[in-house]
Formats: sequence, C-alpha cells, structure tokens
Amino acid sequence: MNLVFQYSDSEIERLFENIKAGTSSADNTSGGFITAPITYLKNEVNSSYTYTIDSSNSSVLLGVDSKTCTDFGGHNNCTLTALYNAMVYYRDKKGYLNISSSQSDLYDVIKTQATALKYNYDTSSGLGVTKNKNLVTNVLKQYGYTSVKGRNNYVWTGTSIKSVISNYGPFLFSLASGVYFNHTVMVYGYRTYKNLSNSKKYLFWVIKDGWSSKTRYLAMTGTPERYLGCMTTIKAK
Repeated sequence: MNLVFQYSDSEIERLFENIKAGTSSADNTSGGFITAPITYLKNEVNSSYTYTIDSSNSSVLLGVDSKTCTDFGGHNNCTLTALYNAMVYYRDKKGYLNISSSQSDLYDVIKTQATALKYNYDTSSGLGVTKNKNLVTNVLKQYGYTSVKGRNNYVWTGTSIKSVISNYGPFLFSLASGVYFNHTVMVYGYRTYKNLSNSKKYLFWVIKDGWSSKTRYLAMTGTPERYLGCMTTIKAK
C-alpha cells in the first residue's frame, strides 16, 4: 500500500530525508528482506494456510541485469545501479540499440548525468528522489532517444505495476520506509500468490535491490506491508 500523497518536489525531498529507517528483521518477516514469498506469507499472514503461485496473474520480465552497487564502487549509487540494470533490458529486449553494450561506458553516462543533477558520489548524499525522472530522460537523450521520458509517480498502487510492466518494462522504485529506507531498487515483474483455503490473493513485486544479485520481493496488495515510495517509470515503447 502507498503511504504518500501528491506533494511538491521540495516537500517530497524533505519527507524522504526526514523519515527514519526501519529496523531490519529476519528474512521473510515484516521488516526483513523477502526472498521466498510463500515463507513470508506463512510467517506474516497465517502459517496454517496453504499458498500457491497464481501464474495467470504473474509476469516477470527476462533480460534485466543484476549488478550490485558495489560492482560500481558502492558510493551511494543505488539509483544509478537500478537504472543500469533496467537499461540493459531496454537495449536488449526493447530494441534501444544505441545504448552502449559496454558496462563501464553505460555506467559512466549514467554517472555523468547524475552528477549534473547534483549527485555527489563522494558524500553520503545520493541523488534526490525527485530527480529520478530527469536522470532517466537525460540518459536516454544521450543515446538519441529524445522521446523517451522518465516519470515520477507518488500516488501509485500495488497493482500499478501491471500496466507499467505490460506497456513499458522495468522501473525504479525509491523507498523512504522499512528495510529499503533511502534506497532505490529496480522492479521487473510481479507474482501473485493465492490462499487455497479462502482464495485470497497476495501481490509481490519482483526486484533487484542492488545489494544482492539474487531476486528479492516487495510484499504489496493483500499483505500487511505499507510503503512510502516513488515509482519512476521509463516511458519507452
């Protein structure tokens, strides 16, 4: 569930800066990393129920990258890493072939554009969340794609992902609550799980979080989790 309404850019920046980080819990529990949705549901919803994946209401994109922040130096660069992992998909799967196939060259373009937006990789300040859309737009512009735009959405819902994944592709999600406080992940799909006892459904976003190369999840619709965050879509057809 989304916990933010439509504020001005300056209000959103202050909101993201002022919220304190949640305390990390054990994996697959509320406040911890989610690596196995069914285990999470057993822990946080009801251990006596049987859960199964609803494949007809799930979609996970193939072709994203899984680089971590430390692969690029680890200097408060989560947004840059998330964008890199998404750009590989748009190049290889959506036909945006001008995007460099060189890891170092592509990341350098992203870093240069982020620096122009006041990203400072030598301090504790990363890129301000309201600049995410500008970073997406400016990076694509460097490769000649002037019609592709980044868009920040602060009034998303858990199910917003379905149209974004279907119509565009992976997107960035910057959080100001929970274990991913002050961190940006790349979202590249969703999985729906069903309670076989009462047919209730639970939606999970599929992510690369930049801290691990493995798949992790955000528990969304139907679960107890609540998030404050910004969805940055890459409006590329």
